Formats: sequence, C-alpha cells, structure tokens
Amino acid sequence: KHVFALQVASVDSEQGVAKAWQELNTKAAPLFRDKILTNVETAKINDKMFYRLKLGSYQNFKNAKADCDVFKLYKLDCIVSNYTDKPVKL
Repeated sequence: KHVFALQVASVDSEQGVAKAWQELNTKAAPLFRDKILTNVETAKINDKMFYRLKLGSYQNFKNAKADCDVFKLYKLDCIVSNYTDKPVKL
C-alpha cells in the first residue's frame, strides 16, 4: 500500500515541474539511475495553483525519511508527504 512519498518541489506551473525534474537530475544524478515513480499533486493555496513533485512510494515513514535524508545530502529540498496517485512521465 502506498502511504508516503518524497515531495521534492512545489512550483507554480506545469512547465515548472519538468524544469524542477531536470534540476534534480543534474544536481543528484546518482539518485536517479533507477526508474523512480513520479507523481504530481495539485494544491490551490490563496487562489494560486501549485504543483508538487513527489517521488517514490513508501509503506512506512521511517524508510521515506531515510531516503529524504539522502536527498538533503545533495542539498535538495525534501519532505516526507502523503502519497499522491497522479502519475506523470518526466
């Protein structure tokens, strides 16, 4: 069962999702050698739409946090978030 994911970006356009993905791959290429599940959650905040790029699928918080900590070693933003089943191909 999918419960958690890693939120690695929140941008204000769909085009921004692809750009954020490219930046992640550039800054932390070793983390993306294997195919990774990518989803985008939309959230409307103060009448503005945001697109949250989420990676992976975790059953427990501990494993998600461990992987999130690896992202932070690459100086990347990462928070453990709820899993969103809105696949996107990047």
